[in-house]
Amino acid sequence: GAEGRWAVSGGPMLASEIASGRASFSALGATSEAVWMETSKLFGRIGIYSVGSDDPLGISMLGVLKNVYTIGIGIAVGLNLGNNFYGAMGATSMVEIRRILKSFQYEVDSDLASELAGIGDLIATSGSGASHHRSIGIQIVQTGRVKTSEGTESARLIGLRLKDILGELPILDCIRDILSGK
Repeated sequence: GAEGRWAVSGGPMLASEIASGRASFSALGATSEAVWMETSKLFGRIGIYSVGSDDPLGISMLGVLKNVYTIGIGIAVGLNLGNNFYGAMGATSMVEIRRILKSFQYEVDSDLASELAGIGDLIATSGSGASHHRSIGIQIVQTGRVKTSEGTESARLIGLRLKDILGELPILDCIRDILSGK
């Protein structure tokens, strides 16, 4: 049966760029080599170039974390803090993301954060004017209101899961405080 046949992908794959025929890149984790090959071939037909990963859970977690940190970068953009600040925030976000991955009890490869599904996806998403989560951060600055999204809900849930290390994650702490109205 198909129950055990699945794949997960993450990386710089902005829908607007895929639709316009621009190259995109994916870290692709699958339940088997056959599923990886099949999915990679399918992605290749629409201009998504895939590299293999044996860590589908890590890829999934990075996608969730990217959305949360992109909201924070959107807030910085809305405040017009400048490219030097965005660069420092992006670098520090990656340090925090690696720390979060290491804190989970699962066998997750924290080095994955330095690859396509981590920093590649964060750079593409946080730098894109078409990014939904970046726009949410900008809107928070402009309106003072928080629009509910998978990123805002994930920030809340991540906080519940990471109670023991939250004080060690200043960017995540700040994002969560802003989203909760503190």
